Amino acid sequence: MRRIADILRRAFRHPATLDLTPSDMRPAMPDPAGEGRGCQPSERRKLELIAREIGQVADYVTRLKREIRALKAGEVSAKRMPATITDLRGVHEATRSAAETIMAAAEAILARDSRDADYRAFVADRVTEIMQACSFEDLAGQRLDRAMETLQDVERRLGRFAKAVKIADAADRFDRRTIMREARREVLLVEGPQNGGAAIKQADIDEIFR
Repeated sequence: MRRIADILRRAFRHPATLDLTPSDMRPAMPDPAGEGRGCQPSERRKLELIAREIGQVADYVTRLKREIRALKAGEVSAKRMPATITDLRGVHEATRSAAETIMAAAEAILARDSRDADYRAFVADRVTEIMQACSFEDLAGQRLDRAMETLQDVERRLGRFAKAVKIADAADRFDRRTIMREARREVLLVEGPQNGGAAIKQADIDEIFR
């Protein structure tokens, strides 16, 4: 594309060097004025405009390729995202296992007769199990930190790419899977669990019923 732009620039600077006549028609098309082939001013301006636009497109494509390389999509898809998925699965499994252990220990304590002679020792053992189960938080925190770091890096790369190539978001175009997921989140899960700052405080709920 850049080569085409250069050819057009040379053409309007030195019109005699540009011969667009098909080779099999050139003998039948002599120059009636006996002068060198040339371009009218209006044609020269058109060629200059075309060359400029093609040059701009070539520059854009070059910049686009450079920004695509900067995304390092191969590294993200081959290494970082699989590692992030593994970390998140590990957090899910550790959370599930800890929750099961804690609930089982709590149920065992509730089911135990407090009048039994070994009740205190039994409760102490179950409490120890609960405390050990809670130790998953440290490892889960490390895994979540790695996952967030990867996602933030991907976000920065995509933001830089969108800014560099001047890409605007499409107007609310979602695939079927995205639409169904959003519907499930809004209708069935009622927006799901809220973050600490966004959740409605219990005191506010109590105030409504006073």
